[in-house]
Amino acid sequence: LSDNGVMAITGEGDPGSMPSTYDFSGNPVQTVIVGEGITSLPMYAFYGYTGLKSIRLPDSLRKIGYAAFANCSELKEIEIPDNLTETATYIVDTGTTVYAKTGSSAAKALSKAEMGFRVRGANFTLRYLFDEGGKETGLSLLKADADAAEVKIPAEVTMIGNGAFSGNSKLKKIE
Repeated sequence: LSDNGVMAITGEGDPGSMPSTYDFSGNPVQTVIVGEGITSLPMYAFYGYTGLKSIRLPDSLRKIGYAAFANCSELKEIEIPDNLTETATYIVDTGTTVYAKTGSSAAKALSKAEMGFRVRGANFTLRYLFDEGGKETGLSLLKADADAAEVKIPAEVTMIGNGAFSGNSKLKKIE
């Protein structure tokens, strides 16, 4: 933990409980860098870090615990590493955009936890669909942004969710 609002988490495996939400100078932690080698983040890992604005997660991360980034009111987005294989059903609050790459283990882990994800540059939220046995059955466009004038639906999308375009009075074109 530094005195400039930056926290670095290092080591291997599960780091256990996290330190204070404030740095050595009493300032709120604004940036968290989780080092390569960390494979899981525990339940409530960064819960209540109200000053947290950015977090960098390592490619080695495989699991995110329940409410790991909840109650982080300044955290507007988070990029989930491709190799993530397991996540709790609730890791962030509404208002934090979760990014993952289509086709990645991370996108599928988020979807299995019934969470949507976004792809950088897209103006909509996606989620993979699974049958009762856990077999992937398709990719759903859950919701387009309310202010999107145009939506280009990826070829991989097999279903459009109910209300995916509701509340959008600006939409002029769907491809």
